[in-house]
Amino acid sequence: MLLTEFSKISSFKIHFTFILCKNYSKENGQVLSQRLQFEQQQIAQESQTQNDSLIKKVKDFIKDYGTKNGYFYILGSNEGGSVLFGKEESDLTQTILDLLNAAYKKN
Repeated sequence: MLLTEFSKISSFKIHFTFILCKNYSKENGQVLSQRLQFEQQQIAQESQTQNDSLIKKVKDFIKDYGTKNGYFYILGSNEGGSVLFGKEESDLTQTILDLLNAAYKKN
């Protein structure tokens, strides 16, 4: 379902750009270029909004799944190996920051 939404966004961008080029082909070059650039910015902004919404849905789903199924961590399979879900009590960020700051003050 989420992949379908992403495909629709990509398809929409291509189709909309084609329509713009076809409809504006009679206008002079500079006006056409400006209008096309504006429309592309609008499409890019809408695409980013849709992508952000899709990413939020995936993150919310993973968090809910991890919580309901008792996982401590859910790791991504990308090269970065990012943590997609982790129980809050396992978050060591503040502890690490405190230790780094203490070590920095000693030097």
